[in-house]
Amino acid sequence: KPNYATYTSGVNPSVRGLTDDSYGTTSSVDNIYNELNIAGKSGVDYYNGSASSDPCGGGSNFSGAYHDAVRYYTDVGATSSSTSTYCNTHDKSLSQFMTDVNSGNLPAFSVILPTNSENDHDNSVSSGDTWAQNFLNPLFDSNQYKTGDTAVFYVWDEGGTEVNFIPNVLIAPSVVPGSKVPTPIGNPISHFAALHTWEDMLGL
Repeated sequence: KPNYATYTSGVNPSVRGLTDDSYGTTSSVDNIYNELNIAGKSGVDYYNGSASSDPCGGGSNFSGAYHDAVRYYTDVGATSSSTSTYCNTHDKSLSQFMTDVNSGNLPAFSVILPTNSENDHDNSVSSGDTWAQNFLNPLFDSNQYKTGDTAVFYVWDEGGTEVNFIPNVLIAPSVVPGSKVPTPIGNPISHFAALHTWEDMLGL
């Protein structure tokens, strides 16, 4: 949870108070969802769980719900059960994602949240790879992706005990396959850098 808060708020855990995976802990710090809302742009978290009219206020409704960062922030409704909050109107079941892609209603910013039995947390890497392939291929085959204005950031929240780095895969029609981004000296590629990049791309 602290890593998901980092790439959506850009604030260190000790400042925002989101320091563990406790589901109901929230924060009043600014975040990309609030900035999108102020700018009149849409940001949606698509979670792989049952659809609900108040997913943010309905409690932990899928395995790994503490990864759902839009639920962290009080300025967009956080864990309120009011169905009119930004959180509850912009937190959707993953089954809606390809419908939005194919209908031309993909939001400006989307976060895809598989369950812990799909995201390499409670399953093998190979089965996680298979889940990702099955999810990503229809997106890559879509007209939305082929227009060239959609980018995919495939990021991990943390590395295992055997490594001190995490993979980040950046995918877009404009990215030359096999390209590698050099790490800036003294300013490593990180969740903070990811947020900075997204805000630049979104004009925030």
